[in-house]
Amino acid sequence: MRARRLRNGNLLIPMRAEWPEGVVGDGVVEIAPGHPDFETWLRDARLPEPPERLGLDRADSPMRIDSRGAARIRVLSWNVNGRVRGTLQQQLECVLAEAPDVLALQEVTLNSYEDWWQGLLAAGYSVASNVELSRLPYPDVDPPVRRKYLNVTATRGRIATLPGLSFSDPGQARLAFPEKYLVTRISLGALAVDVHNAHLPPGSSRGELKMQAFQAIRRRIDEPTSVPRVLCGDFNTPQAEDDESVTTWASSHPALRDEWDAAERGVLAHPKLRDLYREQHPPSEPYPASHYTRGIRRRYDHIYASDELQAVGCRYITDWLEERLSDHAPVEADLIRSSR
Repeated sequence: MRARRLRNGNLLIPMRAEWPEGVVGDGVVEIAPGHPDFETWLRDARLPEPPERLGLDRADSPMRIDSRGAARIRVLSWNVNGRVRGTLQQQLECVLAEAPDVLALQEVTLNSYEDWWQGLLAAGYSVASNVELSRLPYPDVDPPVRRKYLNVTATRGRIATLPGLSFSDPGQARLAFPEKYLVTRISLGALAVDVHNAHLPPGSSRGELKMQAFQAIRRRIDEPTSVPRVLCGDFNTPQAEDDESVTTWASSHPALRDEWDAAERGVLAHPKLRDLYREQHPPSEPYPASHYTRGIRRRYDHIYASDELQAVGCRYITDWLEERLSDHAPVEADLIRSSR
């Protein structure tokens, strides 16, 4: 990617975020004249785009304001099933029509990443991903496994990558899928939010790696932060639910039943994060399907938020699943600052 000259005179340049544990992800960053690399990037920079196609030169992006004058943030999370070409363009058009302030995508592939990245950037979004991690070879195991999917997070504001999951057990770290967990700090106007974009591996094919991922997510979201948190994505759980409780997949792993159940519940029933759809679900009504396994309805896709954020709406866009844009329905929530 070349640098792009913005209408405010700054440059939009590619960025790779690195931490002591290794590469976390890549995205874009805006630099101004006076930056030590500004002149180097300027020599090959593209001219400014029309105003409606600008990217990061929108630090003060207009925010939704509700009838009470409160700023509202729309979060949309969607497992896009690695779709490419025509279906990907339909997905992009549908997403942009919803105009989310924060977009969390799962199951983006190396083949589809560039189209998502370019399409979102052209629409005025800042983008971060774990694309570099998805290019790393998976350890030699039998049967062979390759890294296939990665997560992408985009925002109408500003974005910075934060450290992802960690494992104290080297064996767990070796076999984990860090490209499927992306943490970013997003700034929209005066509001900053840490967004955790998660895609849990299926227990049917990855076994206890799913349990270990849930345990690592619980450790990560328990780390102290000074800003509100959102946890969203495809959790591949629960197995079933009603108004009183949820059923995890522990019964499918009898040798690890108690530890597995605790790992899933550690996230699903987190004491400081709320399942926004479940919080607003009308009693006695069936829960929507965001995915089907062997014809069985599952609500696998979720948005959780900390107490600083209040949901004024949360829904599943099941039409997109029925129209086969993906094998998952997106979940969308509108949030305001909580008065609690």
